[in-house]
Order: sequence, then structure tokens, then C-alpha cells
Amino acid sequence: MVEETKETEKWQNMVAKVIFIGPLAFKHRDTMASWPEGSWCSVGDYIRVPKWGGDRWEVKVPGEDAHEASALFMVLNDHEVIAQLTGDPLKVRAFL
Repeated sequence: MVEETKETEKWQNMVAKVIFIGPLAFKHRDTMASWPEGSWCSVGDYIRVPKWGGDRWEVKVPGEDAHEASALFMVLNDHEVIAQLTGDPLKVRAFL
């Protein structure tokens, strides 16, 4: 793929792994009571995230090849989580 396509694909990824959940997540903002349906995800889960939502940034991974080594991070609100994925999406192979 050309570099522009790789860059577009990287930032439009819509699957994320939950690495932290804040103390206000999945709670009513006025009463601090948990949502009736409970939490939609837990730390370690893979989730679907909005294509244009959240705050995203990139961090270079030290000691790796400069062209390929970066981790993408995203902060989003609890109500922006689209769905929890079952299984490990890293095991999926796509053939173009």
C-alpha cells in the first residue's frame, strides 16, 4: 500500500482494546448510580469505537523500527462505546 493509504487506515481503525476505565464510566452523572444495564466493557476487552469520536494520539515505541513502531491511543466517553467484540480481532486474517 502507498504511504497515504497506510496512514489513512491507521487513523480510521475502529477497533480498540480497553486499557483503563475511569471511575465515572457507566454511571449516571448526577447521582453516580451505575447504569441499569451495567458496564458495556471491561479492561482487556476489544470494543468498536466511533470512526470520528474520541481524542486520538500516537506514541513511538522505543527500541523499534521508526517506520513501523508506534502505538495509537484514544480517550472516549463511555456512551461512545459502540459494542464489545467477542474473540480476539488480532487473530482475524483478511485477504485483499
